[in-house]
Amino acid sequence: MRILPRCRNRSLILTLVLSSLIFSQCDKDDDDSPVSGPTISPYVGMWQGTTGQNLPLMFRVTQEGKIDSLSVRIRVSTPMGTCTGTFFSDTVIAIQSQTFAVPAQLPGSTLYTMVRTTFSSSSSTEGSYDKYSGSYVLICGGYLIMGSGGTPVAAGTWQATKSTQ
Repeated sequence: MRILPRCRNRSLILTLVLSSLIFSQCDKDDDDSPVSGPTISPYVGMWQGTTGQNLPLMFRVTQEGKIDSLSVRIRVSTPMGTCTGTFFSDTVIAIQSQTFAVPAQLPGSTLYTMVRTTFSSSSSTEGSYDKYSGSYVLICGGYLIMGSGGTPVAAGTWQATKSTQ
């Protein structure tokens, strides 16, 4: 006979504990603070533009405000003449304080540059890319070109506008 009252006491205690947990959650959900979701970057979308050499540039900004792809065509100077190549980046870089600096490399070479901007608005921007000086290996027009100095990639500028969201 003692077993029955103990079970009732345990059931009563369990019911009280569960009820207090449920009511404590209700208090938290009923406050008037706004529900915050993820912040969407004002720069989200595809950006397209041209360099100071009148060559194309494009990059994509994700909803989280990250550059996840970039390509820029740049004219490269070698002792054998000029060669135009597309520098690519698939490094994911977050936009910090309206600014990014993305490394880009010319495939089939040791040439690279850093593409930079500080956004002036959510629909257009202008920026620059760094020069590359030093030794390099480059495949251009079917030729393997090696250089031990000079500046095959001169610093340049670019401008772009957001084309899609």
